[in-house]
Order: sequence, then C-alpha cells, then structure tokens
Amino acid sequence: PAYLALVAEALADGAVKQGLKREHAMAVMRGLFDGFGTLIQEVHPSLLKDSVMSPGGTTAAGYGALEAGNVRAACIDAIEKAYKRATEL
Repeated sequence: PAYLALVAEALADGAVKQGLKREHAMAVMRGLFDGFGTLIQEVHPSLLKDSVMSPGGTTAAGYGALEAGNVRAACIDAIEKAYKRATEL
C-alpha cells in the first residue's frame, strides 16, 4: 500500500500543479484507483494499458513521461531492495 500511496499522492499533486483544486484532484485520483482496483482483478496490466491508450493521445503522452522518468525501473528496484532487506531481517 505504501508504494501505491506514493503514486496516488504524486498523481493528485500533478493535477493540482495543472490547476485543479486539491479536493477535485483527490476525487479524480480516488476514482482512478477505484476503477483500476476492479479492472486489475480481471485484466492483465499490459492489456489494460493497451485498451485505454490511443496513439498520440493524452494517456500516451503521460505514459511516455513516466517511462522517461524511469518509473518502471524504480518500481522493479523497490521490490528488489525490499526483498533484499526482508532476507537480511
């Protein structure tokens, strides 16, 4: 939950940065996670991504920014570091 809380907070902060009031940014983020929680139970993440990303669209632009920021690699690294720490303990 802590990892997803970081993502949720960052998404809301990004919406505020673009001009949304905090309360609206939080509502959008909560709606996103609520819908995603249901979908991810039935659909593989890559298929879900492909189903909502249109070529040259807003999701593709944002997804490209996440890839450029190495979010995928950071997530993989977080799991590795947590696993290594768990084995030390």
